[in-house]
Amino acid sequence: MSRYWYFPATLPGLIFGSPAPMTDAQFMEQAREALSSSDFAELEQCFDIPAAGKKEKAVSSQLLLNYRTWERGFRNGLARLRSRKAGIDEEQYVRQGPGKDEAAAAALICFNYQDPLEAEMAAEHERWMAVDHYSALSAFDLDSIIAYRIKLGIAIRLKNLEKERGILEYSRLYKEIMERVVSEEAETPGDEE
Repeated sequence: MSRYWYFPATLPGLIFGSPAPMTDAQFMEQAREALSSSDFAELEQCFDIPAAGKKEKAVSSQLLLNYRTWERGFRNGLARLRSRKAGIDEEQYVRQGPGKDEAAAAALICFNYQDPLEAEMAAEHERWMAVDHYSALSAFDLDSIIAYRIKLGIAIRLKNLEKERGILEYSRLYKEIMERVVSEEAETPGDEE
């Protein structure tokens, strides 16, 4: 595996819950200049988790192989739990292939959140922790750069969740105010002549 001494050292640090220091496009632009064409092609596949029945593209990155397997197990775990709760056949939503046992445990943690936003935040945290686990021994190589891109993607999604939360809260408050206004107008007697 290629070693990249300079590029990873130039990347700003990432901490779960902190704002993303750049967009994915900005990161990929920098990576295109720093990586070999074959390594860049592999980096482009970070988020390619194929749908059911589709074949995965082959990759050489052990981190990416482990993360894909974990992600498949995580999604399958959530699909099984949600299907059981809804009383429907779970197998129609499960993707074939190996999964990681720890991913099913992570899915259970996220499934137990009642608030959808908290569940999404927990899911992103579990993904972050999985990347940390699988990249623990990676430094200055393609796996460390792939780990960075996956974490950057998580940071970007968290920012979008905050934006969505703001929009939802605004919509809720607006609806509440409008319902109150309509209720008050209905209670106020009109001018009688």
